[in-house]
Amino acid sequence: MRKYLTRIALLASAIVLTTAGIGVHAADLALTPRQKAGAHIVLHQHLKVVRDFDGTPVVMRRLPHSRLYATYVVERATPSHYFNGQPVQPTGRPRF
Repeated sequence: MRKYLTRIALLASAIVLTTAGIGVHAADLALTPRQKAGAHIVLHQHLKVVRDFDGTPVVMRRLPHSRLYATYVVERATPSHYFNGQPVQPTGRPRF
């Protein structure tokens, strides 16, 4: 009889622990913070592709809240002007 009662007590405690564990897991999932609707707004900025003074194509992007520009090197770009606005002179054999 004693073994029977111990098995019932163990079984009841196992059921209580599993249901409590499931409830805690569900409560943790419910408490995750929601993102705001405007959190993923992307502000498009005017990018200017120009040539560096050594001929490397770069992108100029204005830094926020200043008059300064940040430059990033880009590949496969063929800009037609330098930093100061001068046009890039064509190279190679002249066409007739």
